[in-house]
Amino acid sequence: MNPLLRKLNIVLAIGGGFTGVVVTLQAFFTSKEANPMVYAMFAGFIALYAYGVAAGLRFAEKEEEKKHLIIFYWLQVPWVSSPVIGYRFASGFHVSGAIIGAKLSGFFRIGSDWQFNLFQSIPWGIGLNIFALGMVLFLMKKKVPNQAPEPTPITVTPPAAQEPRQI
Repeated sequence: MNPLLRKLNIVLAIGGGFTGVVVTLQAFFTSKEANPMVYAMFAGFIALYAYGVAAGLRFAEKEEEKKHLIIFYWLQVPWVSSPVIGYRFASGFHVSGAIIGAKLSGFFRIGSDWQFNLFQSIPWGIGLNIFALGMVLFLMKKKVPNQAPEPTPITVTPPAAQEPRQI
C-alpha cells in the first residue's frame, strides 16, 4: 500500500475515532435528558468510535490487519432517513450524498459526527458516505503479487566436437 494512504487511514481511524469519543462524551455529560435510552445511544456511538481507534491501532501495527478497518468504514457508508429510524455515522472525514425528502443533499466535513433518530418526524431518504465507500473498495482490493517471468532454457552451441546441452 502507498505509504501516504496508509498514514491517512491510520490518522482517520485513530484521530477520527478519538475525536468522536471526546465529542460524544461531551454530549453525554452535558445532556439534560433523563431517558436511559438516550444514554444507551451515546454509549453505543462511543463504542463505535472506540472500535475505530482499536482498528486503526491494529492497522498501524500490521498492515495486513485491515479487516476491522474495513468493517469500521462499512459502518460509515449508509445514511438512512425515515420517520421510523435515522442513521448517519462518520469518523475523521466524510463526503456524503443523499436524496432526502425528494431533494438532493450532500456535504463534506473534516471531523466526526453522527445522527440517530427513532420515531421522529424526519423525511424519508437514503444516501451514502462516498469517501467511506471508496476506502472500503480500496482496502478490499486484492494485491496481485509480482511474479517473475517463467525461465526459458538457453541452448549453448558447443564447439564442433561436443553435443549441445541445456543450462
